[in-house]
Amino acid sequence: MGKGAGRRDRRQAARVARERQMRARAQAAARRRQLGLVGGAVALAVLVVALLIYANRPGQAEEIEARTGEYPTVPQAGRVLGDANAPVTVVEYGDYQCPGCGQFATESEDDLVEDYVATGRVRYEYRDFAFLGDRTLDRTPVPGATPGTDDYRDESTRAAEAAACAADQGRFWDVHATLFASQSGENEGAFEDDRLRAVADAVGLDRAAFDACFDGRVKLGEILAMKEEARAIPVPSTPGFVVNGQLIDYRGYDSLTAAIDAALGGQS
Repeated sequence: MGKGAGRRDRRQAARVARERQMRARAQAAARRRQLGLVGGAVALAVLVVALLIYANRPGQAEEIEARTGEYPTVPQAGRVLGDANAPVTVVEYGDYQCPGCGQFATESEDDLVEDYVATGRVRYEYRDFAFLGDRTLDRTPVPGATPGTDDYRDESTRAAEAAACAADQGRFWDVHATLFASQSGENEGAFEDDRLRAVADAVGLDRAAFDACFDGRVKLGEILAMKEEARAIPVPSTPGFVVNGQLIDYRGYDSLTAAIDAALGGQS
């Protein structure tokens, strides 16, 4: 083989080698771009998740909608509204985390009070069936409690305790209305202890008296007893209504007024 042929072969080999190197560099660059895109997407996803966690972290619920001066012209006795001698008694069993209870409280309760309670025909009582938080016990022992059994420190129970403590100051219905107006998901921090204390402040409760009651769990036994009472009836879901001692098939406000009107027997 001549010298010219040898040079050609060397040039050809060098060209092939360069082409291979160029292809290798191009492939490496493409991989880097791909990894960069993937990494950017992962970083963006992590950022989005972090923002969602931050936005929904416990205690960061929507702003408290304080309700004060609820039903000032209607007789009140703790968790009871209306004339003690009214011919019809309506008892609602509810949970402050229950969306349906919140809907009734914000959309229908005023009508019930205006049309029936304020007119002296109905005595209306709200009783706690605080069950939605049962699965989220934080296992913080109540003094004397058996962990995992009667260790109730969930959001439903604590919200009910807050309203019951407010009743000692004659403000049950203000806190009741504020809790329902300030719902924000179930078991997501809307009714953790700090936010319930903020509710007390928002409606203007005596904080020292409230804290003594709330932190001392003075109302816990009362709340648990009402829950067992609801289960014994048994109330199938919340809100549940008992009219003159009879559990009704509640299917919305019209079903409640129908039961009340039947119990009134045509009384105006």
